[in-house]
Amino acid sequence: MWNKICITVYVLLFCSVCQKTKAASDVTLINEQPLVRNGIISYFKCVSDSVDLAVDPFLRIMDTGSGTHMSPMVHMGPISPESWPGKRLSMFPEAGMKRTGVFSCTAGSGRNTEIIQAIKIGTSGGIWPEKFTVTVNVGENVYLKFLSHDDKQTVWRHHGQVIPQESDMVHSISSISKSHAGIYECYSAPRDKHSIQSYRPSDQGIMRLIVRECAEGRWNPPYCGRTCKCKNGGFCDDKTGECVCPPGFKGTNCESACGGNRFGADCQFSCKQGGSSYGEDAEECKSRQFCLPDPYGCSCGTGFQGLECSEGCTLGSYGADCKQECHCKRPDLCNRFTGSCTMGCAAGWMGPSCQEECEPGAWGENCEQKCHCDGDVPCDKVNGKCPGGQCAHPFTGRSCQTDVIDECESNPCQHGGTCTDRVLLYECTCVNGTTGKSCEIDIDDCQSSPCKNGGSCIDDGILKFKCECQPGFIGRICETDIDDCQSNRCDNGATCVDKIDDYSCSCKSGYIGKYCEEICPPGSYYDDKFVACSLCDITSYQDKPGQAFCIPCPMGTETQQNGTTSVSECLADNILQVNASVDSLIFIIVGIVGALIVVGAGVLIWYYGYHKKKNRLERVTIRRAW
Repeated sequence: MWNKICITVYVLLFCSVCQKTKAASDVTLINEQPLVRNGIISYFKCVSDSVDLAVDPFLRIMDTGSGTHMSPMVHMGPISPESWPGKRLSMFPEAGMKRTGVFSCTAGSGRNTEIIQAIKIGTSGGIWPEKFTVTVNVGENVYLKFLSHDDKQTVWRHHGQVIPQESDMVHSISSISKSHAGIYECYSAPRDKHSIQSYRPSDQGIMRLIVRECAEGRWNPPYCGRTCKCKNGGFCDDKTGECVCPPGFKGTNCESACGGNRFGADCQFSCKQGGSSYGEDAEECKSRQFCLPDPYGCSCGTGFQGLECSEGCTLGSYGADCKQECHCKRPDLCNRFTGSCTMGCAAGWMGPSCQEECEPGAWGENCEQKCHCDGDVPCDKVNGKCPGGQCAHPFTGRSCQTDVIDECESNPCQHGGTCTDRVLLYECTCVNGTTGKSCEIDIDDCQSSPCKNGGSCIDDGILKFKCECQPGFIGRICETDIDDCQSNRCDNGATCVDKIDDYSCSCKSGYIGKYCEEICPPGSYYDDKFVACSLCDITSYQDKPGQAFCIPCPMGTETQQNGTTSVSECLADNILQVNASVDSLIFIIVGIVGALIVVGAGVLIWYYGYHKKKNRLERVTIRRAW
């Protein structure tokens, strides 16, 4: 149990370490005047906007005849006249041949340290490398080549050590390994081959060999079990699997071209500030050598070649150092900066720069044709020919594209569909209203719910349907409301009102009933509020039919019940009631008057008696007084 746990932990730790590989830093060392001439200032410009440069980033890598230290006749400062982020090293003419050798720029720190190397050589010795840097894959056979204006006896050195038995301009290495990587020098043979002082830097050519530890297109040594595919001249980092893109290209696989005026991992820098990728600005990276993290090394900008990067690509080539082959219909219409083709890609190729070969089983322009070879073997990507001319059944012809079986012979398309013969199959172009592989399906014409007003749809064949309408509607899609007033009646001048599968009569005043056939009888009137005949109340009467009102009874009279039909009924019995009421009123009034008379008489009698008695007493009193 513990053994399994330990193994699991070990595997997880190992995988985590494998995944924590260092990605290449976005640092570019621009080598201006890689061929050093007398009286000319030579420059290095170390450019980066993603990592910090060391305090003193420029160093001499090794002694190639000019010592191990930088000449005092140099100056380091900000980059100019361009506004790139980074530092510039100016090497003045007074430094002489100490301006030649192998130099570097250091960026980042710790595990993220990146050292970019570049080479400068003199022009007076007459020996120069075919290329400043060569990148190869482990196990390959390599030929390192120097050039000269004449035949010379030479001495080769690798990392300062003389290579025995090598005296011509080419050094061959079979089945190369990592130990072969490094700096190679080629000198004119001195008089005394054992005298180091005889090797003069003005007579030497220098190149750098970079060896990837995996085969081409693979990474993750030592087993190199992972694959990568870098395009447009990009190099796959054998440690991380990341593509280091040449100047002028970007993308995960360097698949996107930016044009001749750009460099940087995202093409974020311009050789001419404010320039474009087209027109005259595309030439602005001329005479500049761009050095990038290993395994890329150094190259010219896209569209240029030569040791001084001043030569444009020849017809049919493009990219950095012009090492990429154009695959255009017309090679003269290939853009030397991007590889794009004005007239399209040649047969067998595809992609924005026409650098993607047809996958096995495809061929022709844009790889749109399919191979039909016996045993499914790949065909020629250009013309589609099969090996040995062996076509798969049922194909024949030069490119095995002719199908000898007519799939339409049996007329498989139904309902009038048109048949087109294909390889081992047929295609039907169906008429409207049908679908399916053989046009066998009648499309349901009721899917769109064409019937209106609640009608029921029934599919009735190809592009046909019928509607069963609800009562009261007619028409192909039940769109018409039947006028029910046309076959029905309304009496006495009433107006007919159409309804859905019904109608109603709007009666004139005084008429009722469904057809307005009834008239309000005497003793009643037509009530608009209730749309009916209502009886006259006891204060009115109506002696005519069909009236909209009742006639009031004479003042002071009323009827004994509702619905009176004659004015005479306003008088009957009511007069007696009125007289009885008057008699009662008179009786009350007489009683009240009588009572008042009696009271008045009593008051007078009392008053008369009182005053009579008073007068008698007064007379008696007077008499007595006398």
